[in-house]
Amino acid sequence: MRYLVTMTIDIEEVPERRGRAPRPMEKPAETPKSETVAPPPRGPIQPMVYGLKDVAKLLGISRSSVYILLKEGLLSPVRIGRRILFTEGDLRSFVERQRKD
Repeated sequence: MRYLVTMTIDIEEVPERRGRAPRPMEKPAETPKSETVAPPPRGPIQPMVYGLKDVAKLLGISRSSVYILLKEGLLSPVRIGRRILFTEGDLRSFVERQRKD
């Protein structure tokens, strides 16, 4: 079963308010367009150093294995505050040394 519902709307005239007359909508002033060229979009920012978790993921080993490599002196860390960090160059040279062995 279907129903058709119709509505009627009564429109009545509203008297104007005393005082200020309503202002017509004003268009915002157009700013002159400058001929500056936007710089090309940059890619994602590459990190300069990697933390322990990131190094473990990159090398495909566990975090405890990273600590073992540190203890054996196979990885050379960069310390910033209390953090132990590794540069990309050090990680690449570590992998190259492992290939040669």
